[in-house]
Amino acid sequence: MSPALEAVLPHPTRTYVRLSSNRHRFPQGKPQAEVAPTARPRYRSAVLDDLERWAAGARAQEAAEARVRERWLRQAAEEDASFADLLVDLAEDGRPVTVTTTAGGRRHGPILAVGSDFVAVGGPEGRLTLVATSAVAEVRPATGSRRSPAASGRPTSSGDVLGVTLAEVLAQAVANRPRVAVVLGDVTVVGELRAVGTDVLTVRTDGEPGGLSYVTLASVSEVSLFDSG
Repeated sequence: MSPALEAVLPHPTRTYVRLSSNRHRFPQGKPQAEVAPTARPRYRSAVLDDLERWAAGARAQEAAEARVRERWLRQAAEEDASFADLLVDLAEDGRPVTVTTTAGGRRHGPILAVGSDFVAVGGPEGRLTLVATSAVAEVRPATGSRRSPAASGRPTSSGDVLGVTLAEVLAQAVANRPRVAVVLGDVTVVGELRAVGTDVLTVRTDGEPGGLSYVTLASVSEVSLFDSG
């Protein structure tokens, strides 16, 4: 075969194949394996790292500021709380308290209601004691109360405090002739409540001889009702 033909015709002992992954031709006896594409290296952005650090710091600072605000609000509420607010919160808490009067008396039980000038404390066997607010020296909640009552600091609404006075409650109860114990400082008058005037109570006292006792409302520190009907 002439050199000219040999230059243009395929070599009799050589064939060429096209590899799918390469456009170059190689002799069939020496195929070249496909080369897997090289994965591009992934670089973490320094800006992203800075943003994550900033966000974590901001969250920590916000949590710290929230704790400071909570402490400040609690302190401000306790400073602004009135005695009526405290009594109402204790009534809502429902746990027993110890009410100490200026006369030295102590009443243990839950606060059932708060009136305009008295607080009602529950007692054993259905006993109800109405303590004049002016005669309350101390109120001590039982250990384990669910919350700190003075921390609410909210204004007392008409729905929280009963819009009635001690005299009005006793006037309502007198129709049932309840047995009462009226505490006047060091003196306690026990008997049947017979009448309630504008500023005076009438009690039929126990004992022999029985008689009537007229008690000024201004001198009453507490009234316990044993049978309110």
